[in-house]
Amino acid sequence: LMRGHGFVSFLLVGTMLLLACNGRTLPWSVDNATRFLYYSYAAYCPVENVGKWDCIWCEEEVIAEFSPVAFPFDEKINAYGFIGVHKPDKQIIVTFRGTVFGDLTNFITDLQSLIHTSYKDMPGMEVGLGFYKEWNLLLPQVIPVVESLHQDNPSFEIIVTGHSLGAAISVLCAAELVQQGYEVSNFNYGCPRVGNQPFAEYYDSLVPNTFRVVNGHDIVPHLPTVSMDFYHVG
Repeated sequence: LMRGHGFVSFLLVGTMLLLACNGRTLPWSVDNATRFLYYSYAAYCPVENVGKWDCIWCEEEVIAEFSPVAFPFDEKINAYGFIGVHKPDKQIIVTFRGTVFGDLTNFITDLQSLIHTSYKDMPGMEVGLGFYKEWNLLLPQVIPVVESLHQDNPSFEIIVTGHSLGAAISVLCAAELVQQGYEVSNFNYGCPRVGNQPFAEYYDSLVPNTFRVVNGHDIVPHLPTVSMDFYHVG
């Protein structure tokens, strides 16, 4: 990972999907996009540092007062994220880590995501098998924590974020949370195409407050391809 605001600014000069917001969802701004980018980057830091919130990205002033409370993890496929609250911003944050360079299990998840699988048995809706498998493994560790934090902080906004593979998982997580009755914003970075066109259209109707930030030089957002019947949300 590269350190410094120059790289952040470079990343934000990409394809940005800006959609209307309502209720307790966040509007688009470069400040908001930068803030959640830091959370996404923090997911790549050592778990022990994230737990103490003293990693290199945790020190960024805009997220320094975040308090992590849970760390969803599946050892079999090395899937990981963290959940917590930023009380000054009145936000509940759910973050998912992307592919770890050189990690075979993450690479297998990426490859499996080229294969379609049914999404919740909804007619015509399909998503990448690897993405769906990872989300379903993490789901039992995510939803109850969000429910508990929301009960304790009912006025707080819920934001789901992630980079690369983590961005794909953030899309599935955001959809699940809205299906369960929560208002959610999704800020994702370098997100691959998650599912087929019926799924993308369904997601757009479900989570309109989604902001997809793409570096034009990044190959991941171009995969899986449209010719493979995968489409971007938004």
